[in-house]
Amino acid sequence: MKKNNFHKLLAAYIVTVTFFGACKTEFDQPQYTSGTANFGTYVALGNSLTAGFQDNALYKQGQENAYPSMLHEVMVKAGGGAIFEVPYLTGVNATNGVSPSPLGVQFPFRTLPKLILRNDIANCLGVKSLGPALTAAPIDNNIEFYLGRADSSGQKKYNNLGVPGAKSFQLLDNKYGNVFFGGNPFYARFCSNPGVITVVDDALRAKPTFFTLWIGNNDVLLYATSGGVGSNGGMSMNDITPVDTFTNAINTIVAKMSDNGKVKGAIANIPDVADIPYFNTVPYNALSLSKGQADSLNFAYTSYNQGAQALGLPQMVFKEGANAFVITDLSLPQLGNIRQIKAGEFICLSVPQDSIRCANWGSQKPIPGNYVLDFTELNNIKQATTAYNATIVKAANDNGLAFVDMNSFFKTFVKDGLLFNGVTYTTEFVQGGAFSLDGVHPNMRGYGNIANQWIRAINAKFGASLPEIDANKYPGIRFP
Repeated sequence: MKKNNFHKLLAAYIVTVTFFGACKTEFDQPQYTSGTANFGTYVALGNSLTAGFQDNALYKQGQENAYPSMLHEVMVKAGGGAIFEVPYLTGVNATNGVSPSPLGVQFPFRTLPKLILRNDIANCLGVKSLGPALTAAPIDNNIEFYLGRADSSGQKKYNNLGVPGAKSFQLLDNKYGNVFFGGNPFYARFCSNPGVITVVDDALRAKPTFFTLWIGNNDVLLYATSGGVGSNGGMSMNDITPVDTFTNAINTIVAKMSDNGKVKGAIANIPDVADIPYFNTVPYNALSLSKGQADSLNFAYTSYNQGAQALGLPQMVFKEGANAFVITDLSLPQLGNIRQIKAGEFICLSVPQDSIRCANWGSQKPIPGNYVLDFTELNNIKQATTAYNATIVKAANDNGLAFVDMNSFFKTFVKDGLLFNGVTYTTEFVQGGAFSLDGVHPNMRGYGNIANQWIRAINAKFGASLPEIDANKYPGIRFP
């Protein structure tokens, strides 16, 4: 009897499992659409931000998690093409990263690796603390990077054509892919015909059906990061690009990429350099003095103050506690080209901290001008950025492109921070969670949030329904 009941229960269990198994809940898969855009072949043009540069270097993990790769990932869900070729770094360069260091006669092919957070580096006082440091020793003869091409046949058609260091007009320069003619080694790695073809030409080889363009940052940023060592309206590396040159470059690039309006795309404007940690991390008044030190400096600058008083210029005044640094200002030859920095002017993140701690920079000796942005330089930057951004928004409107207002996005970022899925990001150096260790470029989570700005603009312009990126799933800064 018990055996029969067991068989009945077993049969009932099997029927029950079969029934509920057949009726398991199924969820509708989200349907993503491209709207009026065609994501069949997506191509991205730009500079280091497009390439995935971060931690002061280009390396493979950064390339893999650059915002164009994120955009391609969601475009595939809306019918986009599966191919997205990236000129990945290889070997030790892929792992440690590459950043060209200033060339010299002794080491013309010298490169620097990426930065990581380390707590084993002692400062000039012998004190170890947490801070950015090179992940490995520099490579003094990095031939693989400088001369080795990602595709020696020149046949591969890349989709991410972000070139670290590129300015707007350089995307149209056919010498830019040849390092022997002063070209860019990052572009020389994947240029299909160095010395002949341009970045835009290489982009068109892929026959894009959709493109993004974010270029122009370096037209003013390199002037800013060099502390204004450059001219306002020149063509050298640290110069602010003339507005006419910039305008002609943007209009030419957009006309070529859009095939005069036939190919859809998106274009982003330029953030204010003052909104990145490179310029707002070191306070202008971080010179901390005891009363004795302040009294000594006041005595040392007695003659300076007498001269400043005679000229009706501000005097140097020091007190116990926080004080404004002493900086170089070449517009004051009558005062030895020095003065105290003012609130609203910037000390660059690159200023050698050991020189401040142990060599009296900023107090007995002025901080050199290449680590300072003064009001004149900031005004030059502001005027150029405003003019560049007017050109970009007009190009978007004239050619039917989605416009991504990165400048406003960064302003909001600085003012209020950014809340995404329960995680708050700010522009604070290291602690803010969005910028990499160079203080200029975002980290991978930061690039995720930037990708979402592109997605929102593309959806709004073309009626697409691309899903947003989960920025929180990407790595942030790794602590030791």
